[in-house]
Amino acid sequence: MGKYILKRCGYIIVVFLIVSFLMYSLYNLIPSDPARAQMEPLRQTLKPEQYEQQYKEYRKNGNLAACRDMMHEALEQFPRDHHMMINLAETLHLFEGGTATEREAYADGHYAAQIRSLCERVLEDCKKEQERLRATLLLCKHYAASGNTNEAV
Repeated sequence: MGKYILKRCGYIIVVFLIVSFLMYSLYNLIPSDPARAQMEPLRQTLKPEQYEQQYKEYRKNGNLAACRDMMHEALEQFPRDHHMMINLAETLHLFEGGTATEREAYADGHYAAQIRSLCERVLEDCKKEQERLRATLLLCKHYAASGNTNEAV
């Protein structure tokens, strides 16, 4: 009886591993996000100036998802770049007033907390006055929109 149970448990484990591998493969091999598909060729090859140029192009075309993904990618490579932090925070802020899908992403992605965190990090660490002013302005807009006028002032 013990051999039978061990044999069945072994089969269950093998089937679980096969199904897990198949699900992982399907998830990573099927391109589902068009913005991610645009970003993949550029991955690991861009300098900060190139990220900025691509960001401006996406922003001019109104492609907020690509802007967001571009800045996330840039911050993965350059985690202490305050200019990119503010670009990301501004892009996330634009999701609040965007299309229905973008507003849903704003709520589901907890973008308000990310905006606040990015801006506060810039204010704590950054020495450049222009970046600090952009962070302060964005925080004031964010606090005023959320009804927290004491923090906004």
